[in-house]
Amino acid sequence: MMLGERGVETQAEPIAVTAREVKWFFPWSVRSWRRLDSGGKTPRGRRVGGLKMWLVDDLRLWARWDFPERSVFEARLARLKSEHDSGARRA
Repeated sequence: MMLGERGVETQAEPIAVTAREVKWFFPWSVRSWRRLDSGGKTPRGRRVGGLKMWLVDDLRLWARWDFPERSVFEARLARLKSEHDSGARRA
């Protein structure tokens, strides 16, 4: 728990979620999510210890970009980061 405005306790938003927690964002079951992931249809998960997790920022961007396949998502993400990095160097 974190303290928000006026000292009221608020729930901190996670940075990453597990396959079970993906349902907070999307209506898929764990089994469906794992099938999508193994088929390269989701953003790439990251292993933390023995647990596979997905960054919440990646999931939101993936949805905003209309759920592209992983290869398309990663290419767009790399291009976005490259544009951001080149803009930061010019500033």
